[in-house]
Parts: sequence; structure tokens; C-alpha cells
Amino acid sequence: MDFHEHNTELKDIYNNEVTDLIQNKSINKDNEIMDYPKYICITESIRPKLVLDLNGILIYSSHLIDIREINKYVIMKNFMLLYKDFDMNMYIIYYRTYIREFLLELNNYYDIYVYSTLNRIQTDVFISTLNNLIGINVFKGIYIKFGKTKSLDDMNLSKEYTVIVDINDKLWINNYENIILINIFRGPHDISYDKNMDLQFLKKCLLKIYKSFTDNNSTDIRQYIHNTVEIL
Repeated sequence: MDFHEHNTELKDIYNNEVTDLIQNKSINKDNEIMDYPKYICITESIRPKLVLDLNGILIYSSHLIDIREINKYVIMKNFMLLYKDFDMNMYIIYYRTYIREFLLELNNYYDIYVYSTLNRIQTDVFISTLNNLIGINVFKGIYIKFGKTKSLDDMNLSKEYTVIVDINDKLWINNYENIILINIFRGPHDISYDKNMDLQFLKKCLLKIYKSFTDNNSTDIRQYIHNTVEIL
């Protein structure tokens, strides 16, 4: 055997030994599928509720006493609607800054309800106009009530899963822990009303509350409301 033949034989032996040494036999199990443990969430996943007052939170409605001032008001930013009731009273309505972005994003996380103290016709007109402004209906339900008090019981909503946004917490009976207070919206009577950031701040709070509520598989959203507002 010459040197070349001997060298070739040694290479074959070396390659076979190395191959046998480093080969991972487990990769040959072509038909075997790895099983993963099942993840079972014991806590029921619940979509939280958001209750918003209509006039003073989402919109501003004001009686227009002097009809000659119409042109002055309709050219202002955030103008939404002129409304005339059956008694020929004229109302001018504005929407709060960032309302479209606010409602569209929160609609992905909350069931949104409106609590209105306006009459049925006005409420219907204003909600329809808001939906037209936004492009879709984002409201799960509209509740109308006349009176001095408000309650989640009237709406058949659980206080454990509901966040309320209002300008006054004294009207809500036994629901103080559910409330986030926000400045009243007065349309063009507010200074720099078209640059107001209240809804942007509120959206940030509500998204953080939602994340805390869902990440912890919580059964009570109230424990996150005021802590979140204080932190932000």
C-alpha cells in the first residue's frame, strides 16, 4: 500500500469516527412531535366598562340667545352642530378636542356607555352626530336619566368592572371608588379649548388601568383606578 492509499484510508476512518461521535441521534425522530403543557386561565377574562357623561365630558351644548351670532360661533374650532328644538330654541354644540382618537382607541379595550341627562331627542341627535364624526358607532349603550343622583345599578353594570368619568362625584351613589374626575368642557368659553389635553391624559390613565386589570387577571378594577391617576 502506497502512502496515498494509506492516507485515504486513515481519512475515511477518521471521518467515520468523528461522524459517529458528534451525530445527534435525537434529530432522527422525524415523526415525534413535542408536546407543551396547556395553560389554563382560572380567572374569567372580562372586558371592562367605561361610562362617560355626555354633556360636559364629550360635548358642550349651549343655548344660543342671539341668532345674529351664529356666524361667529360656527367658524370656531370643534364646532359640531346647530340644533333647534320644538320650541324654536337654538343650541350650538361643540365636541371636545381629541374626542375621535380617544373613543376609537378606547373602543379596542372597553365597552363604552354614555350616561345622559339630556332629553331623548337631544341625546339621539348628539350621539348620531358624534358617531358620524368618528366614523363608526363606538357606544355599547346609551342611558338617559333625569334626577339628582346617578348609579351603576340603574345601568345594570357591575362596579367591579366599570370605570366612570364625570365632572362631579357627588351625584354617584355608592360608586365613588369607580370615578375619575375630569374638568368640565365649556366649548369656546374655555381658554384654548381647542388645544386642551384632558382627553389625552385621560386616555393614558384608562389604558394603564386596563393593562393592570388584565395583566393581573383581576376581578375588581377599582383597586387600580386611583393609584393609576395618582402615579400619572
